[in-house]
Amino acid sequence: MWSNFELVSIEDETLTSAFCTNGLFRISSEEKVEKHPRVTGILQNRRLIISIDKGLVLFQDENRCNDGNFLDASYDIECLAASESGDLVICALANGTISGFHVRGVNLFTINVHPDDMNQKQTFAEIRPINGSYFVQCCMGPVYQLLIDEDKVNETMKQLDSSTMDTTLNFDDCITVNRVFEKHLREPVTSFAPMANYDLGNDTVHAVVMSASTESIYFQRTECFEKIYLRPEYCGIKQLYNLVHF
Repeated sequence: MWSNFELVSIEDETLTSAFCTNGLFRISSEEKVEKHPRVTGILQNRRLIISIDKGLVLFQDENRCNDGNFLDASYDIECLAASESGDLVICALANGTISGFHVRGVNLFTINVHPDDMNQKQTFAEIRPINGSYFVQCCMGPVYQLLIDEDKVNETMKQLDSSTMDTTLNFDDCITVNRVFEKHLREPVTSFAPMANYDLGNDTVHAVVMSASTESIYFQRTECFEKIYLRPEYCGIKQLYNLVHF
């Protein structure tokens, strides 16, 4: 696991260009490295979140690089996302589970996707937050929606600060999981972008998902599925973005 942490004594800029003498660090593995590591980083509201293979490193303050939580997710982390506050971290793992963590290092939940949605090569394509929800796209096509009550999570986390309380916390009532789209696709999904679709004269929100593969673009909603073939010279789509959320 990538858990050997070492501060580098060189003055440099942090990710937000704030001058800091301990803004650089080096992380090495305790085990022999046989392949190039998969590294993902998120900087959200001064929270610094880094995943390296199956290791997760959580910093509550990017300027306090010597105060991090190192977690072993047990399986390679395929996708990573964080809440707007940076306090909640969502990981999609290679064994077909979705896990949630608090930036303080507490495991909030672990859920399993349907066995038919798993893929031996890679199960998850991406995680995208939208309007307080987290949409998780499987490479096979199905999409999961996670609704997390962050206020409830924070209230439960306060129990950790009370010495009279048991530190075994229950977050089951803080999360709701829905398999919003079940359709399996012929080609593996490489990227997707969830969108909110409002009916005219109705406040109900229906999820619309745009997914892409090397051959096609797909649009999914509750009772509708559309497929657009790409020209071969496009060589597929590498990444989709919804500019409404940027």
